[in-house]
This record gives sequence, structure tokens and C-alpha cells, in this order.
Amino acid sequence: MKHKLGFLIIISILSIQAIHSQLSIGFKGGYTNSFQEYGDVDLPQDAEIDVEGFNIGMLINYDLNNSFALEVSPAFVRRGAACMPGFINFSGDSDLLLSYAELPVYLAFKYPFMKNRITPFVKLGYSGNILLKAEEKIEVNFINDPSFNFTDITDNNTIRKIDHGIALGAGLNINAGLNTFVISIEHYRGFPDAEKLNTSKNRSLSYNFGIMQRI
Repeated sequence: MKHKLGFLIIISILSIQAIHSQLSIGFKGGYTNSFQEYGDVDLPQDAEIDVEGFNIGMLINYDLNNSFALEVSPAFVRRGAACMPGFINFSGDSDLLLSYAELPVYLAFKYPFMKNRITPFVKLGYSGNILLKAEEKIEVNFINDPSFNFTDITDNNTIRKIDHGIALGAGLNINAGLNTFVISIEHYRGFPDAEKLNTSKNRSLSYNFGIMQRI
């Protein structure tokens, strides 16, 4: 009985060590360019519909084998949309700024080479997003020195509080000894309309840099 118990303890320790050797944790952040799909809406000529934002979050990577990995990346992200001049429910030149807590889960395919120093990867997954804050940014002065008003519309019933959609990306992992540097581009395509009364599906491109360490 003692021998069996000792054997189980050894197997358990080896299993925990194996799991740890496959798990990496780190942080990422970068620039996010957001725009929305408006369906059949006729936009003004030369309308600018993109909004500049950012994202910052964690990297949690679990290697399934040499070719596949699971990635979970809880993060804060600023998305939104704009139109010059404003339209839908906005007056004047306006931006809709949407701040989310997001949780994308990816399956990544990777192809290491140069003795695992460089690993290109592509990834596909799904993301759930909870709205933290919604703001309307309106330009109130159209002369040489424009100013802006910000209005909190988080509690507006027309703003959807939950968003979800396809997340995909590609990039490089660069092995630098204890640390791995991550350079990636990620695309998000939301399914629901962010603004319930109009076609306004979230779209974004993020250009990120991160660092993670195997534990």
C-alpha cells in the first residue's frame, strides 16, 4: 500500500511539473483601430468611421504540443466608431467610445524553427465582452479651435452591454531565454449591434507587443 501511495505521489508531482512546463503567463498591450459595420446606411461622402484606441491585458498560453496551443487573454480594450459629420443618433462630428472587458479564447497553430528561437503562429477563437463605459464625444466648435464634449451614455438602453464575436490573429513568438516576446496583429468581428436601434457591429484591428514567461 505504501509503495502504491508513493508511486501515485511521484506521478502527481511529475504531472504538475509537466503542466507547469507547458504554461506561460505574461502581459500584452498595443494600439487598437476600431470601426463598425453599418449595413446599408448611406454614409456622408469621405466619412471617417474609425476610432483610435488601445488595449492592455494578460497572456495565458498553454502548449498542447509542438504545433498547437490554447491562449486566454483577458484584457481591457477601447473600441468605438466615428462618422464625419455625425449621423444616427449623434449631432455634429461625433465619436462613440466603447470600453470593454474582454475574454478571448484562442486555439493557436504554431510553426517553430531556428531551434525554437522564432515561432510564427496563427490563431482563431471566440471573445466575450462586457461593456464598462460608453461615451459620446461631440465636436462643439467647427472653427479653427475645435473643442469636445464628452457625455456618459453607459446607462442608455440603446447601448448593448454584452458583445461577442470571432477573434483571430497572427504573429511571432521570439524566444529570448527565460522570456518570450510576442508581436501580433488581432482582428475582432462582433456579432450583435453595439447600438440596438441601428446596424453597428464592432470591428477592430489591434497591433500588440507582449512578453511572457514559462512557469
